[in-house]
Amino acid sequence: MSSALGTTNVTFNYDTDYNRLTSIVDGIGTNVYSYYSVTNGTLGAGQLQSVDGPFNNDLITYAYDKVALHFRTTLNVTSRSSIAHIPKCPLRFPSS
Repeated sequence: MSSALGTTNVTFNYDTDYNRLTSIVDGIGTNVYSYYSVTNGTLGAGQLQSVDGPFNNDLITYAYDKVALHFRTTLNVTSRSSIAHIPKCPLRFPSS
């Protein structure tokens, strides 16, 4: 315990190549952050791919489009998947 309020220590870990958050360790457990490879040319290269929390079935995954915009989040909770789409705002030009 680190204070009179009973809070636990929290440790933040970062990768050495890109200084990105790789994990957070606290009194509940570890959250692990994974990223898409920056060298293989996949969509979302270098972006956050997933966050895996300290509990079973709490994986959150992220997907990106061709211009590296986040467009889908998938949350796995107790073996059920819920997909939330973030709508894009397409450019619309007035017709003449």
